[in-house]
Amino acid sequence: MPSSSAKEALRRDASPWRARRDEQQRELETVLDAIRCPVRQRILLALAAGGRAHVGGLVGRTGVSQKTLSHHLGHLRTAGLVFGQRSGKCIWYEAAATRVRYQRSGDGQFSLTVAARGAGWR
Repeated sequence: MPSSSAKEALRRDASPWRARRDEQQRELETVLDAIRCPVRQRILLALAAGGRAHVGGLVGRTGVSQKTLSHHLGHLRTAGLVFGQRSGKCIWYEAAATRVRYQRSGDGQFSLTVAARGAGWR
């Protein structure tokens, strides 16, 4: 049976790992919450497949109203899946290349892959 000082040493050594695991769990929950919504899925697909766009362009691509798009883009930005860059009066939105990947195969099928932070895509 380990002594109390050995138990304390194990607990101290495990705490950074536990903190990292907890952080990763929160990140995963944030991403899953962001992509759970079908409207956000459409927005992500539109940006990943079609490239950057302003809200007006996304209205045309998704069929979602401007007000609804703005609301859901906020959630996607918070999750780090989308970012915006102001240019004059417009904000151009883009899927985060390190977090969202769109691939289309020759037979017309596609995949949309979303990664949590630290996935290391380039």
